[in-house]
Amino acid sequence: KSMKVDTNNGRSSSTSGSQGLNYMLPGKRITGVFGFAIIEEFTIVCSILEEETCTFINSIAKIVHDAANSFHGAPNKNIGSAFLMVWKICDGMLPGLRDLRDSEPPPNTPEFRQWRTAQRASISIQSSGTHAASPPTSPGSRSGPRTPGGGRNTPSSPPSMSTSGHKNEAPNTPLGKSSHGIERRMVPPLEMVESALAAFLKCQVDLHAANNQESGILTKFTSQQGMKKEFGDDHKVRLGFGLHIGWAIEGTIGSRYKIDASYLSPNVNTAARLEAATHMYKCPLLMSGFFVDELSPAARSFCRMIDVVSVKGSQVPLELWTFDVSNFPDYTLQPKYDDFSGHQLPIDFANDTYFRQLQKGLDPVFMQNFNDAIQEYVAGDWKSAKSYLTESLKRYPDDGPSKIVMRVMATEKFVAPANWKGFRALTSKT
Repeated sequence: KSMKVDTNNGRSSSTSGSQGLNYMLPGKRITGVFGFAIIEEFTIVCSILEEETCTFINSIAKIVHDAANSFHGAPNKNIGSAFLMVWKICDGMLPGLRDLRDSEPPPNTPEFRQWRTAQRASISIQSSGTHAASPPTSPGSRSGPRTPGGGRNTPSSPPSMSTSGHKNEAPNTPLGKSSHGIERRMVPPLEMVESALAAFLKCQVDLHAANNQESGILTKFTSQQGMKKEFGDDHKVRLGFGLHIGWAIEGTIGSRYKIDASYLSPNVNTAARLEAATHMYKCPLLMSGFFVDELSPAARSFCRMIDVVSVKGSQVPLELWTFDVSNFPDYTLQPKYDDFSGHQLPIDFANDTYFRQLQKGLDPVFMQNFNDAIQEYVAGDWKSAKSYLTESLKRYPDDGPSKIVMRVMATEKFVAPANWKGFRALTSKT
């Protein structure tokens, strides 16, 4: 066996052949979004399911991989319970992007933003395209039909139930089209960043559908007696998600016996740390401030900053953000296509009502109190922060970020330390 490795999409595969591969090659610096998705309680689940562990993992991998592939991403690694997704933005460094090694953030001035926009105007990367005319669905979820001139899954077009969950790929693909039958095109940085967020939101919706006790594909695992005995009758499979943006070295790692397309960088590790912190904050998705800074104002308006911390490998404080999902629509998030050109359309956080549906029922008073609390907390007025958090916890007593920040301030009797600089060290407990 020799290995054929395509670092352009981060995938590696084994192929028969007589010629070996020269893996002793230097890597290449790229900029991308790195996303980790990790199955919770995996060690216990593995001991219960035993031989069925592989089909359990692969059922979840289909959800995660389908979501990434739907929105310009590429599955890079499967490491037991963890999946690394990559959204490559460009070769080299993206101009104006913050770096973990920077001692100071870039200036937030109109002149800097104008320079950054001009520098990025010609930067884009070719998408591999996505689904064919009959869109796939994640297991247990719904997918809307295509509507004339408007793509798919708009709230005005009632979804139809699908149970297959398989892609419908054309066996013979015309030149210039992707293997999924949708025209390739160049994807700019902003669209790639927002596609990563959309993919992980799709993961959450599809995971919720897969946990459905009537039709979800994961119920055959959670309904087993060993699982019920350990976790209870209403156990749901949970995943944590972390998103970060930055540079990485793209290259081949291994030997003639095994080789992988890999991305090596503290930025990849930061995405993993963000996912690890989801357990503490009780938020399924955590994003870095570096990532959220690259979103459009419309997309950023859906996000909530929950803390500011320092982490290993970073010279600057790291803002932690989440996208609160309070409602799960009964059909999944799917890409939309232009009927004339065949191009996949960019994510539209400003006008696509699907994202507002995800936050249907979210209490605006709670959000305002929490946001005011975080501002006061960072500024060092912990007495005011406590007051705002007390009010937010009255409305949502189970909010993980509120409880964490309240616990941090309580250790100092709600008085910021004299050397407080607006952030704290992130530990495994707080």
